[in-house]
Amino acid sequence: MPTETGTTNPMQHTGVSSVYQRADTLSSFQQPDTLTAAQQEHLHDIYETFDYLTANIISEESYDLLGDSISTNAIVFTEADTWNHGLDPEPRNDNTTQNSLLVGLILAVLVINAFNASHFKRVVLGLGKSLLNIRQRENAFDEHTSAESRVLYILIVQLCLLSGVILYYTLGVRGVGFQPFEIEYRLVPSPTPLAIGFMFCLWLFYYLVQLALYMMIGYSFADQLMTRNWLQGFRASQCLLSLALIVPTFVIIFYPAMIVWMVILSAFLYFLARFLFICKGFRIFYDKFPSILYFILYLCTLEIIPVILMYVAARISLSYGL
Repeated sequence: MPTETGTTNPMQHTGVSSVYQRADTLSSFQQPDTLTAAQQEHLHDIYETFDYLTANIISEESYDLLGDSISTNAIVFTEADTWNHGLDPEPRNDNTTQNSLLVGLILAVLVINAFNASHFKRVVLGLGKSLLNIRQRENAFDEHTSAESRVLYILIVQLCLLSGVILYYTLGVRGVGFQPFEIEYRLVPSPTPLAIGFMFCLWLFYYLVQLALYMMIGYSFADQLMTRNWLQGFRASQCLLSLALIVPTFVIIFYPAMIVWMVILSAFLYFLARFLFICKGFRIFYDKFPSILYFILYLCTLEIIPVILMYVAARISLSYGL
């Protein structure tokens, strides 16, 4: 209502008084020490304006302009009022290249192999012959020197390390769709030292158990020469697989976007090595038709069930936070 001088009390203007009450509510809701400098400045401007209106009676026509100015400050303050609530945290991008232990172990094995590079050509050629040849007599040139035997042991250690890393990242596969290449994958965190050690020991145990079982079956169903030939084929397949897995492992580490494709490639290389070894075993042990039954039992017992058990053990270890 107009006063005697033709002006209006500022607090009687509906728009201005509502803004004042809003600012007063906001200031009482926020703790003074939690306001930023910009918020404190906006709030200070609002109260300064009302202090001026109280001390200096102005005309009714000025209220709209003042109300717009005050509302602007109040809106800015209101929009910034939720600043101290923050945002929902997002998971940190866990880059595998930051795992210095994993990268260091792989590089260490490769450096050790580099020191034995002078023997690699003969060793690799010998592995290819051992995997494909089924001759029934020994060759005087089949004996390996101590340096070549050392290369074979290093390749087995490399196999356990690389295969363990790939097996760890294979655990991220959650399902395979009906469409071609439709694979559901959830990126697993970078492996901890405990996970690296467990996967290495798991694959080493898998290799030693297979070696022991192959020896037992070989000496039960064949003579010493055939068994030795079969075991050489197994060792050759694993050493060649160790060399083939170098590239997929490094791609997994340094280019995580290709993990799914590298897991598929690694699985293909594993089954290819197994297929060549199984073919050699079939050529060695096949005698008559009844031997096919024993061969099927061998496939189920030594080539299928152990792989499933190893995968289940790896997945259980991941569920326990390794």
